[in-house]
Amino acid sequence: MLKKRGNRRPRALTLRKIFKKINSFDNSSIYYFVSKNNKSSEFLVLIHGIGCNNSLLRYEESFFIYNKLNVINVDLRGHGFSENLKGKISLEDFARDIYFILKEEKATKVFLVGYSLGGFVSLKFYSLFPQFVKKMVMIDASYAINLKTLRPIFIFSGLFLFGLIILPMRAFSMHIKQDLDFSKYKWRKIFSILPLFGISISLKNLSYAINAMIKEDLSHVLEEIKVPTLILEDKRDFIFSKKSFNIEHEKISQSKLKIIEGRHLSVLIKSEAIELEILNFIKSN
Repeated sequence: MLKKRGNRRPRALTLRKIFKKINSFDNSSIYYFVSKNNKSSEFLVLIHGIGCNNSLLRYEESFFIYNKLNVINVDLRGHGFSENLKGKISLEDFARDIYFILKEEKATKVFLVGYSLGGFVSLKFYSLFPQFVKKMVMIDASYAINLKTLRPIFIFSGLFLFGLIILPMRAFSMHIKQDLDFSKYKWRKIFSILPLFGISISLKNLSYAINAMIKEDLSHVLEEIKVPTLILEDKRDFIFSKKSFNIEHEKISQSKLKIIEGRHLSVLIKSEAIELEILNFIKSN
């Protein structure tokens, strides 16, 4: 008998997906799960946050598979099993990797769902390949890293977190846990989950990804977006400021801002609310 999460779908349905890889522009192997559940060439693309892997969005992936959508759930470059042969990473590198995946899967249109770093990647992808994007979802994601977009408390506590928790965790971990399953920690408190982000990726690739966000201001892209965009903001997000989300909402002409209860990790801790918001948005005209 299949086990269910509460009164929801069987998790065994995630077995319909296939783990694949493509060789990207620099020959790095980029891994992803793909599940084709209808004959359409449209795909929903899930893009996780920094320092983790595709398992962070496994509940969302399972939900959209259950709802008969074609789904791609990617390990970003240097994250999970995906390689980074290039060295320093840019947001364009992440976006081009996704482009190569879409070409492999013969996708014509996509619903981009980007969480945190994944939101930055979504904006960059749109700026490079707007013809592919049908709708966008930005979850706890900003357009730049600066004093305006970050919460003041995070500027100090973030340095503390990185210097005193993530760095030591990475130093004492003998191996990178590429297959670390973040979905197992759904019922944990947020601050007990954060240290895991230090052991699922090499310190070098973690620093490359952080620099990629810091170096590029994508504010100019916001006014270029001509597709419906859903902005999901955690009410108590401890990284990005409310002003950051409001600016996104103001500058993206067809945007909808929805505030949900959470502290930046709702994609894992409160995935049910996230899933329903996204599904209703995708199916709306």
